[in-house]
Amino acid sequence: MDFNEEGTLRFLVQSAAWKLGAVSISILRKQFDRTYVAVAFGNNGRAVTLNFIVVNGPGGWVISDVESPHDSLRMFLAQHGSRDH
Repeated sequence: MDFNEEGTLRFLVQSAAWKLGAVSISILRKQFDRTYVAVAFGNNGRAVTLNFIVVNGPGGWVISDVESPHDSLRMFLAQHGSRDH
């Protein structure tokens, strides 16, 4: 697994290790071609909430970005994506 894959996975579970619990998904709002979706789950007993921004494009729905309370996946990859791990 290269850094981009491992880094993305760590970002999505908000930890270097994971044992995921129940997941809940809810639509926060719809705005033009974008839908903002909140995903909450437990990871090793810690509550994690992420917001997925999905966009309806010519090929269908795609994830545009994932936001944590402190960062976004796009920003995280821009800062760390060029590193070899």
